[in-house]
Amino acid sequence: MRKLVLIVSALLTIVGFQNCAEQSYNFAETDGTSSAGVTPATESKSQSFASQSTAKSIDMVWVIDNSVSMVQNVNRVKANFKAFVENLDSKIDIRVALISRSEASSINTQIALADYTSNGKQVHFMVHSYNPMLVAALSTCPASPDKSDVLCSTLKGNSRYADAYGSLNSFFRSGSQKVFVFVSDDDSSNVSANTSIQYDSGTDPKSYDNIKVSSLTENVDYITPATFQARMTKAFGSATAVKSFGFLAYDKATSPCLARPSVNYQSLIKSSGGAHFNICNSDWSSAFSTLTSRVMDFAKNTYVVADDSFLGIDYVELNGSKLVADKDFSVSGNTITLNSSLLSQVGNYSIVVHYVRGVVEK
Repeated sequence: MRKLVLIVSALLTIVGFQNCAEQSYNFAETDGTSSAGVTPATESKSQSFASQSTAKSIDMVWVIDNSVSMVQNVNRVKANFKAFVENLDSKIDIRVALISRSEASSINTQIALADYTSNGKQVHFMVHSYNPMLVAALSTCPASPDKSDVLCSTLKGNSRYADAYGSLNSFFRSGSQKVFVFVSDDDSSNVSANTSIQYDSGTDPKSYDNIKVSSLTENVDYITPATFQARMTKAFGSATAVKSFGFLAYDKATSPCLARPSVNYQSLIKSSGGAHFNICNSDWSSAFSTLTSRVMDFAKNTYVVADDSFLGIDYVELNGSKLVADKDFSVSGNTITLNSSLLSQVGNYSIVVHYVRGVVEK
């Protein structure tokens, strides 16, 4: 009997050791320690970036409606435009172009860029409610478009648009951020209305001709937002090279000065990541402030840490000064975005991102 007890005790002891071994092995797996003895560790690293914000030039084109309903709205532009241009010009590398009628006509909606800046280019063209996007698109057309470029090929020989066609080809700089700002109290393709629109007169340079809306044809008299974006892609290689903004009309209650709600312009601006403002506001200073900020945001202020073992940000330096997290910069994964106001002045910027990466030790 005593031998039997000893044998049983021995067997239980062996089983107990086996269970402990199994439990230890399982614990080791959950603890992240492999049988090879490899343990995780971290180390501090840094990556340096030269900010491209100062190299990013802005080519901004204003397209201002000259139709008869725009008399008061053009005056609003005139009251605010000079301060806006001067403010931007002192902060970033910007050039401004204007597509709009510059000389007086009987409806008195002209605006001359030379009254506000000497550093600009004006395309002298009478813009009406329906063709700002078309005129802007045509300004980028090449002298000899290929057949696949349907819009430019169709309108190259149209005498009505001769002054606009290819008018800004020499204005746009390689690598610049292109910005279009549309100013209209109407929409771009509401062709159901039976009203008249105005074109420059073929016989009197200080007058205009009336044309019935019902006679307008898509891609000849107006274009859609999709067609505008397609032309921008054709002209500049990517739709993201162009941002659109606008001073536009909303509903009657919000925009009492409207001719029609600017639905198509709003659609274009939304798809391009821009912003739009109420054209009927008497004071545009707040809108201009927002527009200035948004235009300056196009300067490069986002930096990606290229490290497959990246774990997290330690701190960030700008020109040798340590920045404050969640105030001066934000972090999303391995992407760091600096507050654009830190890069608003002309100058060279050096950004150093200090981070933690994972390493494997054996």
